[in-house]
Amino acid sequence: MSVELKISLCILFFIILLYLFHWFSRLQVKPDPWTPLDKDRNDKDGVEGADEEGEGTPVCIKCLRPVDGPAQHYCPKCGNVTGEYTRYIPFLDIPFNYSIYPTLWSQLKSDQTAWYVKLLNFFFIIVTAPVMILIGIPLWLFWKLPIEKAKKLYKRGQDDKAFKIFMELAQKGEAEAQYYVAEIYAEGTVEIKKDYGEAEKWYLKAIENGYDGKLNLSFLWAEQGIKLDEALKFAMEAVAEKPNSGEALDTLGWILYKQGNYSGAVEQLEKALAVLPDEAIIRKHLSEAYLKLGEEEKAKGLQI
Repeated sequence: MSVELKISLCILFFIILLYLFHWFSRLQVKPDPWTPLDKDRNDKDGVEGADEEGEGTPVCIKCLRPVDGPAQHYCPKCGNVTGEYTRYIPFLDIPFNYSIYPTLWSQLKSDQTAWYVKLLNFFFIIVTAPVMILIGIPLWLFWKLPIEKAKKLYKRGQDDKAFKIFMELAQKGEAEAQYYVAEIYAEGTVEIKKDYGEAEKWYLKAIENGYDGKLNLSFLWAEQGIKLDEALKFAMEAVAEKPNSGEALDTLGWILYKQGNYSGAVEQLEKALAVLPDEAIIRKHLSEAYLKLGEEEKAKGLQI
């Protein structure tokens, strides 16, 4: 056996000893989550559910359904973890998901963390991080595949096929899918009737879940002539963020038109046309604004 291998085995053995020491030291101070409740304490605190012998019934902390005890780690009704220890990494006492790594790193940098805990944390990161990356990236791609497929169908004009995928994902809370559902409802398709009410509902859900759909929602309101003050606020925010966006300038100009501010509408729509000179909807909006100001020649010059 080579010297390098002996040294590696010694280090590994030392780490395992530290792991076991830290694990058992924590288990000794942890209370048993299934310890029977004391009847006198229950009566004093007004806790219901204790039986006549003074033992409380273990229940799932999520759905409150009674469970059999420590051997039943998962609730038979909702699937929630019912044992105190089963949801944790034993020696770190941290919920096992991707958020553990910032926690481990903060413990490594902390002066209050014991040296052997820092060593365990470092060893855990080195061993598990590559595995988590190898597993996490394929999973992320797997979950992104359906919406990417739907977006491709949408771009090809196959809106009805795309809508089915978008709706399934939207109902699961996917913000981007909710945005596209709103878009399809706002435009309408062969099979799906245009529905501004549904479009507004899904735009609001997408915005609530963090997707930037305020500009589209403000244009939807402008088309209906409703909530124009709120629509104006959204459009002005969009222009402030992207002053050279033809879509944002057009939306702002169209809202001003709907509010009766025709000179302000012309100013914004002319800027939009300068950015997107071939966009038919901008030419139409600007033409209508010119007509309101009595500038018929300019309006005719924009007609296609």
